[in-house]
Amino acid sequence: MHEAMQAFNEYNVKLANLYQEIVFGKLHMQTELQVTADMVAAELRRIIPIDRLRKAGSFFTGDVLAGRAAGSVSDHGLILDPACGAGSLLTAFTKKLPIETTLADTLREWGRILYGCDLFPEFVEATKLRIILEAISRGVQLNGDSLDELKDLLYGIKQGDGLGLVPPETCTHVLMNPPFRLVPAPANCQWAKGKLNEAALFVEYYLQRIPENCTLIAILPEVLRCGTRYKKWRTWLEVNITAEVMLNGQFDTKTDVDVFVFAASRLSTQKPSMNRIDWKTQIDEPTDLTVGSLFDVRVGSVVPYRDEIAGDEYPYACPSNLPRWRIVSEFENRCGYAGRKINPPFVAIRRTSSPSDRERAAATIVTGKEAVAVENHLIVACPRKDGLRACKRLLKLLRSAETNRFLNQRMRCRHLTVGAVKEINWQEEIHAGTD
Repeated sequence: MHEAMQAFNEYNVKLANLYQEIVFGKLHMQTELQVTADMVAAELRRIIPIDRLRKAGSFFTGDVLAGRAAGSVSDHGLILDPACGAGSLLTAFTKKLPIETTLADTLREWGRILYGCDLFPEFVEATKLRIILEAISRGVQLNGDSLDELKDLLYGIKQGDGLGLVPPETCTHVLMNPPFRLVPAPANCQWAKGKLNEAALFVEYYLQRIPENCTLIAILPEVLRCGTRYKKWRTWLEVNITAEVMLNGQFDTKTDVDVFVFAASRLSTQKPSMNRIDWKTQIDEPTDLTVGSLFDVRVGSVVPYRDEIAGDEYPYACPSNLPRWRIVSEFENRCGYAGRKINPPFVAIRRTSSPSDRERAAATIVTGKEAVAVENHLIVACPRKDGLRACKRLLKLLRSAETNRFLNQRMRCRHLTVGAVKEINWQEEIHAGTD
């Protein structure tokens, strides 16, 4: 990212020049000064290759989402953004703050309550410049102060690692859009091993350290809200905090990641106790019958390009050779596979699934006399009784509007989970005429 950051510094020069043009009367401060979060995000995407942004898990908040998160802050206490990026959240919050007569006096007051950090000094510079320009756009009086002196008034915004920062004792809100990248789980992590989303670590870190009267407001990826891997993380939260979950949808029109806004506070009691958080993953009261109570549901076991081709050859099921909503009994593809196979009949459901898809749980019935090697991009549902008849009923259920509605509320990330499929209510009225 170093070369990309050097390129981004050129953008900071443009922001600094805006200030100089205003001071010398070359730019009208209210009608021509526009540095929106959407503009900054677009500039970042232009300068920094998209593959590097994805690798870093960096998604820069646009105006609508920044406004929604900042709008959740209930008062004007001390605000900390420990992953401030180019400052979209802090800048959005300043729109709620009163201004003083002059620019310097305004920044002096704002500087007492605005704190933030980022690993990259170029982003810290951009954050300060944007806050200065935001204050100017509000109509404050300019006295020709040097830009360096104005930036020094925002002393609480500095370079640093958000996962090593100690929140100020007077902090009332932590407001953040943390990195979404996958990182190794720390050795002391009690709820996961291997790779995990860094955003979960940010939430855990700050909820362990913020004062009791402080509220954390975070923009988080959908996988934390509904992913099976983060079930223990969610349980940890329910023991230690009280929280509100606000569904949002897609991060922005350019970023194919769904997010939610999470507002949480530590429990004041010294003794943790289970405090149910409404993760909004269930829109209907569960019935006695669910897909999980009638089918054994699991992920296919064949991992392409990793599993060794060995042993006897078996029919091979993968998304590319399973026509949607059909019954398949023969396969042209076969592979030597010594791992777990699935005996037909069963229903194979594509894991890749988006809320924008017309049908979230696209599926195929697999029949035949041979055991089948199933790729891990498929979820397999094996009936516990009634064989093919049960599979046909499940296929009809998966294609229903009720299932689409449930899954779109249950999870808005780009893949289905075993847990979500198991929780689908088995609605008898949907199965009329299937047999």
